[in-house]
Amino acid sequence: MDDAGGLRIGDWNIDVRGNEIARDGVVVRLEPKAIEVLAFLAGHAGSVISREEILSAVWPKVVVGDDTLTQAIIKLRKALGDDAQSPRYIETIPKRGYRLIATVMTSAPARGTVPIRPDALAPGGAAAIACVVAGLAMSLLGWLAATGIEENGWPIAAQSGGLPRGKAPPVIAVLPLVNLGNDSRRDYFSEGMTEDIINGLGRFSALRVMSRGAVEPYRAKLPAPRTVRQDLGAEYILKGSVREAQGRLRVSVELSDARQGTVVWSDRYEGEGKDVFEFQDRIVTNIVGVLALQVTQAERERGAGRPVESLEAYDLVLQARQLVYRLDRETNRQARELLRRAIELAPEYGEAYVALAHAEYRRADQGWTDDAQEGMRRVEAHARKALSLPDRGAHARAYAQLARIHGRDLDVALEDANHAVELNPSDPVALYALGSIQLWMGRTEEAVATLEAARRFDPSLDDIVLPMGYYLLGRYKRALEDADARLARNPNVVFLLAVRAATLARLGETADASDAILRLRRVAPFTRADAYGGRFRNPAHAQALKDGLVLAGL
Repeated sequence: MDDAGGLRIGDWNIDVRGNEIARDGVVVRLEPKAIEVLAFLAGHAGSVISREEILSAVWPKVVVGDDTLTQAIIKLRKALGDDAQSPRYIETIPKRGYRLIATVMTSAPARGTVPIRPDALAPGGAAAIACVVAGLAMSLLGWLAATGIEENGWPIAAQSGGLPRGKAPPVIAVLPLVNLGNDSRRDYFSEGMTEDIINGLGRFSALRVMSRGAVEPYRAKLPAPRTVRQDLGAEYILKGSVREAQGRLRVSVELSDARQGTVVWSDRYEGEGKDVFEFQDRIVTNIVGVLALQVTQAERERGAGRPVESLEAYDLVLQARQLVYRLDRETNRQARELLRRAIELAPEYGEAYVALAHAEYRRADQGWTDDAQEGMRRVEAHARKALSLPDRGAHARAYAQLARIHGRDLDVALEDANHAVELNPSDPVALYALGSIQLWMGRTEEAVATLEAARRFDPSLDDIVLPMGYYLLGRYKRALEDADARLARNPNVVFLLAVRAATLARLGETADASDAILRLRRVAPFTRADAYGGRFRNPAHAQALKDGLVLAGL
């Protein structure tokens, strides 16, 4: 600690200026905002501090989601070796906030070391002692603000050696490339190129990339960079166009700094149709270079290479992708047929198997097959085939572990999920799969943070799991809002209907809960309260859902 004063929390010495905590020679480096949260809680040791108070103190004048704070708490617990179920440092108070329960000591030159035991504070002395720690905490906040160190606030923001310490990876939005050809039926080609560029950029851990679903609203529009920054929080915007004519291909792109409203790089590529893969690689490589990102050798290798020799197979996969996204039974069938043709043309084309896994997952998930379990086995088989090939990883692993969730093989699924997120930290499918597994394993706070991150990268994500996470954390109003939003798009999802009914009952909305049960029974006439929660590893979580449904009248 320096002479200006410092903190000791439990067994840990807190180096507020260095963003580090140390114990027995072990030093753990934390992000600045996590240190700020820890210092703020220490300044109110023994008291329950609401989420709103912490957000206002640590992220003043910045709008961030609840997931940002949840992720900071998770990182602190991991660093401190704490356990949310049996905490020794940070205690979660359901529906109220957090409380630092460890012994806190301040060291100051004039007074020596002052121990503070939150569980033994007398009412009259608590405020005076807390002021000492609060003063140190506020000094830390002021110092961090003065240095200009800010975080983007995004969860799951892995640090990179190519970025200044304390800064989160930059966020980029790749707007849908405009089809300048004369045939609108070829829109899928420019859309497919957009998605491949997104996937290519997503492989680099020093960058965060908004998903295809997030940029979809900007199709056929020319939004100002400032608008995209306000909507998505993106710092950089890539836009461009694709023109196909007589076997020739022209791709024009422009990268803008959304904060400054200036163009930082632009280029145009012309060649034959077979050059499409080279164009995509050059665009991705140039963006990484312009942003001066440090990348690992493994990331370079993942981003290099021609995925398939057959342009016809590539074209078939692009067509199929667009059909799968429509969430329609007939278009799903058409997509699967196109993908089978692509595989006949190119049996070693990994992306074809990934797309087929996606189509089969949608088919089983939406109830378009008589045997959902057999459907999930097909999902895993296609995903495993893709994993045996060199050109795809993150999506393949995500679908493999989504299939394993249905088979209750959570431990193996978790390993796949973590690997998928490592391969592409911006992939909402991988994040959604990881969050789902965390929820069923009982790691609820982590699950909510991960699922909210997936939603940030793709606001259109059809996530039916997050409302359950809010329910288990006692955030019933948020659970109801989220369930209603999901049901507005897919009104007959049985699991969401069940969570909604239980949530209304917990909120004391008896009449609405009864109506919700009637709606649930119309979709699933023979449903029972004990039919839900079978995937939960923690019996208490399954019981919490069952009790809510019984309270609602099921």
